[in-house]
Amino acid sequence: MSRNKIECNQRLFGALDQYCAEREEPIGNAGRPRWMNSSGDNDGFLENAKLQFSHEISFGRGFYYYVNGGVSYIFTVGFYSVEFNHFHVNVDEVPVDEAKATVVISEQSIAPVASSFEVKNYVEVGDGSVDGYDGHQWSDCLENVFPPIYCFAVPIIPEDEFNRSVFSASICLSDEPACWISPSLVESLSVLRDIDLHGFPYQTLSRSVFDNDPGALFLALYRCLEALYSYEKSLEVKNQFSISADWEDISFGLDKLLGWRPREEDSLVSLFSGVAEKTKLDMLDALNESFVPGDNNLDRFSARRVYSLRNNLVHYRAGSPQDFFGIVKWEKLIQCMISAVFDVYYDVRGSRLERTSQTI
Repeated sequence: MSRNKIECNQRLFGALDQYCAEREEPIGNAGRPRWMNSSGDNDGFLENAKLQFSHEISFGRGFYYYVNGGVSYIFTVGFYSVEFNHFHVNVDEVPVDEAKATVVISEQSIAPVASSFEVKNYVEVGDGSVDGYDGHQWSDCLENVFPPIYCFAVPIIPEDEFNRSVFSASICLSDEPACWISPSLVESLSVLRDIDLHGFPYQTLSRSVFDNDPGALFLALYRCLEALYSYEKSLEVKNQFSISADWEDISFGLDKLLGWRPREEDSLVSLFSGVAEKTKLDMLDALNESFVPGDNNLDRFSARRVYSLRNNLVHYRAGSPQDFFGIVKWEKLIQCMISAVFDVYYDVRGSRLERTSQTI
């Protein structure tokens, strides 16, 4: 079903009317016919483009994937200086015209970033009751009202590839002045773009790199390990009963049909057997822990410390330590978690990844 041009513009300008009215700066031509000046081939996008995937990072910031016939586009909203080489796939930047802006803003409910006074001035330049009015322009007019919008033409891609491209762009855009993530950490995070596994939590990772709490990125990386908790047991079932299905499908079936889930701590210990020894020792140092060989098993000792931090971040219990933010060496810990994730996924996928964790 094609999109209605009039309804899109009514929704867009109606939201601007409401925005100003709520701030006691009512727009003089509120409710009158107003529209973005789009026509011809541009209207083909407005009428027919379909949203396939989206990923909202935070309020007013997100990535949106639209398909119009045999052409697809990734739109970024709320980010400055987005470049074509930020993405994991080949893209070409294309101008944002009135039709594209109308679709993205009206459908995704993009809020203005300008003051109500500025919005009022831009909207009141004209409307359908004024002779010669041919619609509002996007360039040099309404683009000043909304957060930055970029558009990139991209080949038709599946959802996993879209999520991976969003992650790739997110880590490139995370080096904002107020962000705690260093350039070296951005470089380390980039190796995770090579992980080819359906359902890999790229969306969670993408959000976490913009969070000022380093614990959010730690938890996102922990979730990457958590996604493999059922790997070992699912593989045993696969081999025991000569099942041709992938271990991911077996894991899903065990959960859905039998309600079986792996034990978290034991599963993490098992995964840590595939992590380089130096990474585990560095991880303990980042956690301000010392490993004493002997009765202790390094896999179990380091996995338990990581699991303990995860629990302290996720749960609050009276008497639980809450002063770890000043103790943990967050950047070093994140570097180690990236190496651990890459090592573990290498063990699962083997030659599908290039083993480079020692250089991280």
